[in-house]
Amino acid sequence: MRNLTQVQRDAAERTLAQIRSRCRPILVGFGGSIAYGLNTPASDVDIRGIFLNPPEEWIGLTPETEQIRLDDSDTMLYGLRKGMKLLLNGNPNTIELLGLRSEHLLCCTEEGHMICVSMLSMRIAGCLGFFGKGVQESMTCGPACELTEVHA
Repeated sequence: MRNLTQVQRDAAERTLAQIRSRCRPILVGFGGSIAYGLNTPASDVDIRGIFLNPPEEWIGLTPETEQIRLDDSDTMLYGLRKGMKLLLNGNPNTIELLGLRSEHLLCCTEEGHMICVSMLSMRIAGCLGFFGKGVQESMTCGPACELTEVHA
């Protein structure tokens, strides 16, 4: 989290703690000016991410949570199903998660890493057609999605 003020750093840590108290995040990172390296000391802290819905939502016992927005910050997290739909449709707020530098990632579990690898390889193959196949086969990970957490 270089180039962030202490206030921005503290806000990011508080936000990540709030996220973890509400859901199981698998891929979370900075968005907006911080992600693009254009932040100033006055910049707000935009955080985007994807979370795993609890089992009771997957099997239909409770309604599925599509997204979580934290009111006191510019934070938006999407449930896995909605997050994947947005990624496949090229939504900029989710696509930017795939290209984050490692210092802009707040959380990347094994599941989050799998999303980065599969989505990037699909995008490359789709853009490059036949030639993308070789790139896709040789790709081992996304540019920055290093595992930062492992859930048992």
